[in-house]
Amino acid sequence: MSKETGGQAFPTQELHSDCGIDRIEYIGGMTLRDYVAIKAMNALMICEYTNGQNEPSCDASQEEIAKWSYIQADAMIKERNK
Repeated sequence: MSKETGGQAFPTQELHSDCGIDRIEYIGGMTLRDYVAIKAMNALMICEYTNGQNEPSCDASQEEIAKWSYIQADAMIKERNK
């Protein structure tokens, strides 16, 4: 079972013409889940990890930071879908 992704964050537009009828199809782009996880990771790295000193101030592993970022993204998408 795949996780809810929230759709595409930055899809590209592709114009299709069928029998004289134009339609726009949105394709590609990263998922909203990935985009929010990246933003969450950035916030953690700035506020918690470096503590504004440009040196690590916590002992969280890269895997823990990535996992926490996706937990935050999943919570945001869940709340958004209510």
